[in-house]
Amino acid sequence: LSVIAFTSMASATVITSLEDATNGVGFFGKVTFTNATADTVSVTADISDPINAGITQGDILGLWFDLGDFASLMGSPTFGGVVIKSEFGENSVGDTLDSNVNLNGTGATNWDLAVQVGENGGQSGFNQFLSFDITWEGLDEAQFTGQRVGMRVQSITGITGYDDDEGSSKLTTEVPEPASLALLGLGLAGLGFARRKTKA
Repeated sequence: LSVIAFTSMASATVITSLEDATNGVGFFGKVTFTNATADTVSVTADISDPINAGITQGDILGLWFDLGDFASLMGSPTFGGVVIKSEFGENSVGDTLDSNVNLNGTGATNWDLAVQVGENGGQSGFNQFLSFDITWEGLDEAQFTGQRVGMRVQSITGITGYDDDEGSSKLTTEVPEPASLALLGLGLAGLGFARRKTKA
């Protein structure tokens, strides 16, 4: 799976790209985590153009997450926005929230948190872009770095391989560790410094 990530500690934002894990067609999604206030992270999910060029219809139904340090979170999560249903529990959330809100076929199981944000058949509208807040004592965007993210989408039209509103996709990825990216940058900087010193 290809992963594109941007991390900015100043704005406390983590962005990750997801790729179709079940159809092999080349359908993508983007999920963004942003610290809103203490213990609250704003999550956005996006499958619209230009992420999927030419898409005319698509409905994000559910999202699944792993968390970096589940034991540090206190109490239960609450949600603001479009969340219809949720499940949480360390390594105990399954890949199915509803009959059509699932990640069946991806092999991705034992999640920490899942949220249903749409209903089968577009009953809540067709959402190519949506956002919601998660409030949970101890939560911040760092909980999502280096962890898995999953997404279920249906009613996809307008792009190759999804020619009618029966098209569906199950996407997964892993959010990169900002520390890994920073270490890579430091390593490259150190290599450059060593080369300059050798030439002197």
